Amino acid sequence: MPRDFINLRFTGRTTTPWSIARRIYSDYVYCQDFLWGRGVRGPVLNYLLRAYCGRTGVLPCEGCDRKAGCPFYNLYGADREGEDKDSPRLVVTSLRFNGKLAVKPRQPLISRSELTNGVALGPVFIEFIPANTTFRFEAILTSDAVKFTDEFKEAVRATLALSGWGGRCSRGYGRGVVTEVEELDFDGWASSIEERVKPLVGLREVYLEIHPILILERYEGGGVYGSILEEGFARKLRSSIEERYWQFFRVNARLKSIEAVSGVCRQVAFRSWSRKEGRERQFTGMAGTLKIGFKEPLTAEEATILGVARYGIGRYKNQGFGSLQPAVEGV
Repeated sequence: MPRDFINLRFTGRTTTPWSIARRIYSDYVYCQDFLWGRGVRGPVLNYLLRAYCGRTGVLPCEGCDRKAGCPFYNLYGADREGEDKDSPRLVVTSLRFNGKLAVKPRQPLISRSELTNGVALGPVFIEFIPANTTFRFEAILTSDAVKFTDEFKEAVRATLALSGWGGRCSRGYGRGVVTEVEELDFDGWASSIEERVKPLVGLREVYLEIHPILILERYEGGGVYGSILEEGFARKLRSSIEERYWQFFRVNARLKSIEAVSGVCRQVAFRSWSRKEGRERQFTGMAGTLKIGFKEPLTAEEATILGVARYGIGRYKNQGFGSLQPAVEGV
C-alpha cells in the first residue's frame, strides 16, 4: 500500500457568476453544470511554477536541467498522452456545483458587444452559475508531491480568488472561495471508497454514468472507441478499470465475472483551449451510461475496483476525464 498519498477534498462557494460554455447557439451561450479537472489543474500548476520556479515562457520546463528533480514539473505527468501503466502524480476530479443554473437571463451580462474576429455581434445572453453556489472537487497527490500539499492548497485558494476559473475570467467571472478542505491519507481514502460502494456488493448488474466523456484507445488500428459495439471495447474497458485500481493499490485484482457490457452511450466532442499547444483543440469520446452484467454477485473487492474508477480511466484520466460513477443512490 502506498504511503506517499494525500487526498484533498475541497468545498467552496462562488463569489461571482461562473461562465462554463458548452454550446453557442444564435445569441445564447449555454452553460454546463461542471468544470472538468483540466480547468482546475491548469491554473493551479501554472501558479505553482510561477511562484516557486521563477522561470519565464509558455513552457519553462522544456530544456530545464533541473526538471527531473522538480516536484512541480512531476505533477504534469508523463509527456505522452496515452494510457501507459504508471502511478498518477496528480489527479484532479471534475468540479461539480450544488445548485441550479441561472437559465437564459433576459438582460446582457456584459456591458459591451461580444467580438468574433473583430466583428461586433451585439449583446450576447448567456447561462451562468450564479454567485453563492457551493461546489466540490478532489485532488490526489502522490510521491514527492505530498511534501508540497500546503503549497497546492495555497495555489487553489489564490487562483480561485484572484484569477478565477472557467470562461470570461478577465471580466470578473469564475471567482470563489474555499470554505473547507478535508485531508485523507491512503487508508482513509481507501476506507471511504469501500464504504461508498457497499450498496454494490451482491449486485449482478451495475450502471456506470460517464462524466464528462470517456476516451479509450483502441487495441488496434489507432484512434479511440466511439461505440460500445466496437470489437474489443468490453475487454478494453475491463482492463482500464483494473489498471486504475492497480495504480492506486499496487494490487493486481480482477473483475472476474463480467458477462456483458451494454448501455446507452453516444460519441460526443468537447472543445477546450490548450495552453500547452496555444490553440483550441477537440476532445472526442463517449458519454452516457454503461451497464455491466456479472455472472456472479459482486464481491467487496470487485465493488472497490469499480469504485476507484470514479477517479477516471482512459486518456486524460488524471484531468477529470473518464470518471465512471455508479448510478446507485448513496454511491
